[in-house]
Amino acid sequence: MNKPMLKRACAYIIDLMLILIISSLFAGIEALNPNVEKYEETYNQYKTIISNTSDVNSINNEEVINITYDMSKYGISIEIINLVVTVLYFVVFQYLNNGKTLGKTLMKIKVVSKDSKKIKFYQILLRSLIINSILSSFVLILILSFCSKSIYLLSSRYIQFIDMTLVFVSIIMILFRQDGRGLHDIVGRTEVIYDTEEVENVKEANIVEKKKTKKRKKSE
Repeated sequence: MNKPMLKRACAYIIDLMLILIISSLFAGIEALNPNVEKYEETYNQYKTIISNTSDVNSINNEEVINITYDMSKYGISIEIINLVVTVLYFVVFQYLNNGKTLGKTLMKIKVVSKDSKKIKFYQILLRSLIINSILSSFVLILILSFCSKSIYLLSSRYIQFIDMTLVFVSIIMILFRQDGRGLHDIVGRTEVIYDTEEVENVKEANIVEKKKTKKRKKSE
């Protein structure tokens, strides 16, 4: 089986951790996140309601829904920052780095075009819209910014469900398809392969190092 599934999973976890760290750093800048205090205050209210209620059935659902919506409203800057960082990292950087994120580089894998030509920007973008939830995040931010609370609360459930379904289908396809391509790979006409060029460079470096070691031993 020549499918780098485990390496893909490890690379994805590494990339998500990097995104979280970078987004958190920018979210801490007050100029970029002016509602951080209101968000934290609302979040503390939410925690208080949950922690002070022993019976889940007795929780005032309407109050929780309102607080959850306020958290989303005050946290919209955080969502925008996370979306921008995700696009710059998974789309722009990965394209400029020949189909490799930092996680993929460490795992020695990369994204390539299925037609064996140089991977194009739109291919990286298309696959990222699905597997990195860029499209759903963008739509939710628009709805939260310009639509009423009722429309947001109703549509967010369906959008998040669709997003989770697409990601789940992609994972299942990666696991069970012979070529290891997920839904996002099919849409973008891409595939993830071992970075043979990097592997060959490592092998060559090891061979050179061994030759040098042998010469040193002979000279001694």
